[in-house]
Amino acid sequence: MINSATLQTELNKQLARIALPDDDLIEKIDRELSKGKVARLRAETVI
Repeated sequence: MINSATLQTELNKQLARIALPDDDLIEKIDRELSKGKVARLRAETVI
């Protein structure tokens, strides 16, 4: 099952590919989104 955070991340990546054709920039955005996702997961599991 896909959760809403995963779906939003994938949507953001697709939108970035449309709006930003620069592959390096897309990869940078993807890394930053992944960092945020990992930080959220860690924050949720620390409790």
